[in-house]
Amino acid sequence: MKPIFAIAVALAITACDREQTKVVAPPPAPAPQALAAQAVKPPGPPPLTPQGWGPITMEMTHDQAVAALGKVKADASTRDQDWLACHMIRPESPDGVWIMVEEDRVTRVSVEPQATGVASDRGVKVGDTAAAVKAAYPTGLIETPHKYEAAPAAYLTWWAKPGVAGIRYSIGSDGKVASIAAGTPSIEYVEGCS
Repeated sequence: MKPIFAIAVALAITACDREQTKVVAPPPAPAPQALAAQAVKPPGPPPLTPQGWGPITMEMTHDQAVAALGKVKADASTRDQDWLACHMIRPESPDGVWIMVEEDRVTRVSVEPQATGVASDRGVKVGDTAAAVKAAYPTGLIETPHKYEAAPAAYLTWWAKPGVAGIRYSIGSDGKVASIAAGTPSIEYVEGCS
């Protein structure tokens, strides 16, 4: 019996040793798609939405907007009656973004052609086709004639909240987005503050 007991003890000790020296395999390498998803996007201009752009939100005061931007290209020192009624703030970067302030409240953010990289929250940017705008807004897009140019020039407007917050794409005679305005009903102004 002693040899059988000795063999049983030896087998038990060997089994314990195997558990302690168990080799743990490294986790499998992530698939290339997973690595791409983990990649950090380079910083770029924030998207334009009916509620604002980056740190700028509708209904901010002039001073709040300037503070949120940090630096602006021009900030009028004379605040006369016309300035109080309506004026524009130009961020230092990117060029081609304009912030409209009426009665000391931000009411609109506009994007002109030189604002490279700035797109709406639906991915539409200046230079895209009217067809791209229509594809981005399959429902609720309102098309109206352009004030100064013949078709295919037009205005394509989408309201997130009808008559309160929206986004308007000005389509040029080439059938492409010439500018974008987002915010309050002031997006319907054709010439700056009017």
